[in-house]
Order: sequence, then C-alpha cells, then structure tokens
Amino acid sequence: MLRSLMKSTSAAAIVIASAPVWVAAQDAETASACSIDTPELPCVGPDGTLVETPDEARALLESLGVEDIEGILSRLDVGAEGSLEAPRCDPNAPALPCTLPDGQVVTTEVEARTELEARGLGQLADDLFGPADADPAADASEAAPETAPEAEATAEATPEVPRCDINAPQLPCALPDGQLVTTQEEARAALEARGMADVADQMFGPSDEADDAEVVATDEAMDGADENMTTEAPVATAEAEMQEEVEGDLPACDFDNPTLPCVTDEGQILRELRQFRDYVDATPGQNRREVMQRLRANLGMPAEQETPPAAAAAAEGDEPQGEVVTEQVTEENSRQADEEFDTAVNENVEATEDEDDDGLDNFQRALLVGLGAVAVGSILNNGDEVVANTGDRVVVDTDAGLQVLKNDDALLRQPGSEIRTENFADGSSRTFVDRADGSQVVTIRAADGRVLRRSVIFPDGSEVQLFDDTAEVAPVEVSSLPQVEEQAQARMSDTDEQALRAALMASLRSDVGRTFSLQQVRQYEEVRALAPQVALDSVTFATGSAAIDQAASDDLVDLGVAISSILDEDPSQVFLIEGHTDTVGDAGYNLALSDRRAETVALALTQFFDVPPENLITQGYGESDLLIEQEGDIRENRRAAVRNITGLLR
Repeated sequence: MLRSLMKSTSAAAIVIASAPVWVAAQDAETASACSIDTPELPCVGPDGTLVETPDEARALLESLGVEDIEGILSRLDVGAEGSLEAPRCDPNAPALPCTLPDGQVVTTEVEARTELEARGLGQLADDLFGPADADPAADASEAAPETAPEAEATAEATPEVPRCDINAPQLPCALPDGQLVTTQEEARAALEARGMADVADQMFGPSDEADDAEVVATDEAMDGADENMTTEAPVATAEAEMQEEVEGDLPACDFDNPTLPCVTDEGQILRELRQFRDYVDATPGQNRREVMQRLRANLGMPAEQETPPAAAAAAEGDEPQGEVVTEQVTEENSRQADEEFDTAVNENVEATEDEDDDGLDNFQRALLVGLGAVAVGSILNNGDEVVANTGDRVVVDTDAGLQVLKNDDALLRQPGSEIRTENFADGSSRTFVDRADGSQVVTIRAADGRVLRRSVIFPDGSEVQLFDDTAEVAPVEVSSLPQVEEQAQARMSDTDEQALRAALMASLRSDVGRTFSLQQVRQYEEVRALAPQVALDSVTFATGSAAIDQAASDDLVDLGVAISSILDEDPSQVFLIEGHTDTVGDAGYNLALSDRRAETVALALTQFFDVPPENLITQGYGESDLLIEQEGDIRENRRAAVRNITGLLR
C-alpha cells in the first residue's frame, strides 16, 4: 500500500520585514508523490509541497514522527533535480554551504553576501550575517561617490516608514534592501524583480495579468504546437493519465481503513485531506472527526488536535529572547466591555483599508497579535480551510468542524500593565504581563495564537501554574467517557452569590480517572459536560453584537463576587466562559461572534469586579448548542455560560 507523506502543520513565516522566502522556480507537477515505501527525490506531498533534497526529506520525516528515518533516507533515489550538493539557502536558518534559487552554491559568507548584493538584497545579507565590515563599506563609498547621497537619502528615509510586512501590508513601506515603495504597482514590480512574485500575490492578491501570463507561459512551453491549440489538450491528457492510475494500483476509498490517494466508487481520485474530508461529509452516517483521525494515523501524520511544537515553550528564565516587543496598556489602547470590536464579525480584514493616523491596520488597532503567515499557512498545509478572517479571529474548517483561532492573551490587556512579548521564529511567543502590584503573568502561545501554558508569579515570589498544554496527555476517546446529560447547575437569574459559588465549586459530575488538556476541554463537548455549568441567562446580546450594556453588567455582580472570592482562596482555579448565538447568519460568522461574546463577558468580570483575567478562558461555540431549539432570531440563544474546569485540567 502506498503511504504518501504529508507535510506537517509547521510552516515558515513569510515576512518581508525579517527576510523574504526564496521560492524555487520548479514545477512540482513533474515529480511523483512522496512515498515511504519507494522514496525518491524530488517528490510531491498530497498538499503539493515539493521536497527536493535529503535534508528536506529528513525534516519532513522528523516532523511526522516517522521511525527508521536513516533507513528510509539510505534508500533515496535522487533524480535529476535532486543533484543539489547543499541545502537550499534559508534566511530563517542560515547555514553554509547552501544553494540559491537559481542553483548556484555559495560556500562562504563573502560569496553569499556578494551574490545577495548582486540581486539587490544587501540588507538581507546584513540580516543573515550581520553588518559588513566598516572598512570595505567605506572603500565602496569612496569608489562610488556619486551614489553616496542617494544611499544616504535612502538611509534617512527608511526609518520614517515601516519595513514591508506580509502579515500587515501597508504603504508606503521599505523593502529589505532599503528601497521605498509607495504604491501596490511599485511594490509588486520591485518584488517581482527580486523573484518574489508569490510574496506580492500574498500581500496584494493575484495581479490582473496573472491569467494572461499563465496562458502565455503555457503557449511558449509548447514549442512547435499549433497556435490555435487550447489548453483542453493537456487537461484531457492529464485526465487520461489519472484514469489509467485509477485502473492501476490505487485502493478504493475506505472509511474503516482510509488512506490517500484513493479512488471513490464514482471513479474520482482523492489526493488531499480536504478532498477526503468533503467525501466523508457527503456520506451519511460517518463521523468526520473519527474517520480523519484514522486517516492521519494511516498516513503517519500527527493527530490534528495534538499540541504543536513551540520554540517559546523551551525558553527559560526571564531574560529577553527572540524578537521582543514591549508596550504599555492604557485606557486608550484597550477595549471596554461595553464597546464593540473594531471590525464587523462578517468583515474580511484583508478588504479593510481604514487606518489610524499612525498607520496601524484594524488588526493592530484591536491590539491583538496577528495570526499571520505562519498560522494561516500551517492551517492550509494541514488540510484545513480558512472560512473567515475578521482581523482579531480566524475561523477554519478542521477535521472536527469549525474552529476559531484568536490571540488568547487579548484578555490580559488591562490598563496599567506593561506587556513584553517575545516572538520566536516558528511563530510561537512568550508573553510577560507586569502589573502595578508587582505580580507577573507568563504565557506561552502557539503560532495560531492558542495559549499553551500560563503561570502567575505573585509579589512574594510564589508561583502558580494554571495549565500546561505542552505536557503529554492521552487522546480523548469519546466512547469511553460517561454519558452525562448537559444541564445547568444553576441559573444566574434566580441564584444569589452563595449559591453561585457553591455551583462553581461543585465536584465534577463523573470521575473519569484522568485529566485533559485545555485544548481538549475546549474542543470536546463530552468533556466539558463533566464540569458543572452556570447559565448566565440574564445576560443576552443584541443581534450581531458582542457588547453588553450597563444593565447586563449589573446582573453580573453576584457572579463576579463569587468568582473573586473563590480565587482569593485558591488562585489556581480556572474558569471557562462560553459564548453562544442564534442561527441568524452562517455558521462561521456565528462562531466568531460567539467567541467575541465570551471575551466580552470575561472582560466585564475583570473590569468591573477585579476578577484576574489570567484565570479566565474564553471560547465561542456559535449556534452548535441552542438553548431553545428553534431557528431564527431568538434572544435567549444569544447568551453566555461559565464553568469551573479546574477539575478537568488537573
């Protein structure tokens, strides 16, 4: 059985501000699919990623947790394209010797710097190897006095504008070599001249000439072909080849023992996770999550819900590491519970052109760390489809259904706090929140913004760890969990502070003999049902709104007092704030909206009742758990709830 390799969910950041990504101009379609049984290079994974060198193959095998890597590599059949004597030059992990995109091998720093400068990427050379020696620079300046004023002008102009950043494209901006670009056309031309047309497309979308260029390239490649020949011929040829493959060794698509590629009963070839996921959805009686878990296991891929590796988790001590950003939180740059978010929940952040006077885009104005190229790229490489991006939240369609990703540290942004964020090369981050009372909150987040670990250091030096998703935890087997009927332990509208406290401190509804990760608690309804729930039935939201008014805030008094008193006695307790919607709007819209509502309730508890935000986790569930089983505009369904999940975490 063919076992195709898939690229892991890790992806390199494509950030011009740090270094451009070099993309080889090679056609992945000429290579065969990567296989453990018959390894050869170059090869292509089902997601279309081209693997060209033994080092790339090793990295792929390691990321997938494949055993006997050396044995597999020893059997590599390196084709014509695999004759590279050195790995591809990588600005994120500079190593010599390495191979430039045009195939040239550079073995020394001097040689690499010379070639980069010849390509107009002198600043990138400085980023990789540090600034060039002063004397050679001075000699070069004397040798070309006519260009000195221009260079000086560029140096003076660059600090006035930000470096071009694919995560937050804004103009004007400065390219890595110092060139200032002020329009999309100018930026695209400059990037294309540097062999980075793909980066331009990601920043500004495909150019209007892209389709024409593709047709021209196809025509030029067909040397001697008839001028009137259309692209239907190669398409027909490809379909014929695919049909031959169907009649060959491809197995039938199977839900009990799934694999890729496979052929359906209708003769369609499925090669990608996304295709197989849609096939499962179209087949009645199949559980998407369970089938996709089996598929990933058969392909040697990590389960989708496994904790991603995070360089930030390995950082030790409080000495600054990685790229460090420090800021002071004030009333002006923090959100209040009675305020709406900067962007509408159904607004695509990429289409937003509004900017403050200081040039910050909507995502930055919301003061949330962007999910950027690392997170979105890894999601797509993992087979997930991006459904929505509101700027502060990204909704993706995963094996388990829709999932919302956001910056879990947003709630910690309270006026008077100083925040130091260390950003690491893999997209993960470590955040220190220093407060006026001398306490400090330390959080590790994955590249997708999800919180992995959090601890609190109090003024007396004592430390409490709230949760740690970097620790290994057993997978969830839903069938082995006790079947608990979901019902509220208490309702805020008819319960006083003492009763709310008792409900929140009630024991788990069943002893399962194990603990769960925070991610598992968030993702599995069957796990959450084990923890008592308090329904915040007196706090509801207007249609399409994530803000609450003063009356709703007043209704939270008893809950705020109850949670505060619990944390005064035991600061290690962790509470999950859930947000819900009615069925007005599509599912992706409602998921993002419900998540914002959960954040608003947590924000109100923090701002009005001094509940420590680090002890609150927010999660939206959209329209998946209707209080009133009825379609349409139902205010009772636009609600929130809270659980004490401490007993599930430890």
